[in-house]
Amino acid sequence: MSRVAEVELDHLPPEVESCCIIYLPHVGYLLAFPPTPELDQSLNAHGYDLPGLEFMFRTSDMVLYKSQTCHELDRELGDIQVDIANHETRIMMRLVETLLLQASTFVHLVQRILMLDW
Repeated sequence: MSRVAEVELDHLPPEVESCCIIYLPHVGYLLAFPPTPELDQSLNAHGYDLPGLEFMFRTSDMVLYKSQTCHELDRELGDIQVDIANHETRIMMRLVETLLLQASTFVHLVQRILMLDW
């Protein structure tokens, strides 16, 4: 993502000194950069319009846009991080269910081992 951000930085106005690509679930990949005073003036004057970028929102310290690259990342990767976390959760839940179904067997086994240990 750092390399993607470096490429994106070349296409941004010269007032943008740094940027990064971030991921927000259900929003996707976004181009984020801190507004410098010069850029902030320009953005306010032009209603946050920047050529080739779709304004998404602003936080107290960042302005976030969708670029063509962000749209491509959304298409290629989408919410894959969310999908992976959901899949891991399903696997863990199945494991817990399986262990709970066998809980009485484990308790019985431990009791037998304790009897042998006497």
